[in-house]
Order: sequence, then C-alpha cells, then structure tokens
Amino acid sequence: MIRLATLDDLSCVYSIGLSHFNTNELASGWTFERIRSLISENHSYVFVKDNRIVGFCLASSQCVFADGCHIEWTAVVAEHRGAGARLFLHVLTCLRKTYKKRVFVDVLPSNTSVLDMLKRYGFRNYDQQGDFRILAL
Repeated sequence: MIRLATLDDLSCVYSIGLSHFNTNELASGWTFERIRSLISENHSYVFVKDNRIVGFCLASSQCVFADGCHIEWTAVVAEHRGAGARLFLHVLTCLRKTYKKRVFVDVLPSNTSVLDMLKRYGFRNYDQQGDFRILAL
C-alpha cells in the first residue's frame, strides 16, 4: 500500500535512508530536519507492506533548478527493491496532477538502472549539478 507520509513515519524513513548511505554522506545533506521538512510539505509517500514501511519517496513542490516540482529521494529496503518504481510513479502522478508543472529528479550518473527507467517514463536530461545529473519531465 502506498500512502502519504506523516511525521509519525519520520524515524522509519530516516532509518531506511541510513541503510542506503554511510553516516557521513547522510550528515552532509540528508539530515533528520531536512527529511522532516519534506514530509511536512505533504508531497512525500511511504510504501507499506505487512504493516511495515519498506520504502519512501520524498518530494517537494518547489525546485531550485527551475519552476517545477522535485522528487528528492526514493529509497526501498533491499528485499522490496521492485516497489521503488511503483512508489516513484505514484508520487510522479500526484505531483503532475496537483501542480501541472515540470518534475525534476537528480540521479547519480552511475545509477544507470534508474536513469534508464526515468528515460522510459519520458524524463530528459536537463542539467548537471555537481555529481548529479538532473532530469526533467
């Protein structure tokens, strides 16, 4: 089941996030407060299986790159990796319906499976920001 994330989910989302990065990477940008802020915007969702959060997709109605929305971070626990695409598409659909703006995603160029998926969904290269490739739909 996919549902809107609430502040009650914050610790679980943070924990899943920690499992994807080492502590230094998370501390450099993905702080507890940043995740709280994104969940508070009411555009972030969690994927729940057997009453357990197994993934999340954090999104914002604002984007620093241009006028648009930004899907900031999607992560799923290892045993439910296939749920990530479903979760991402759900959030993408919600953002497009609500804002009718462009949607931006930043991806590491080494993450070729995600880049391929995004291109299949119609995302195109937009810009390069540091280590990240920015794609827009």
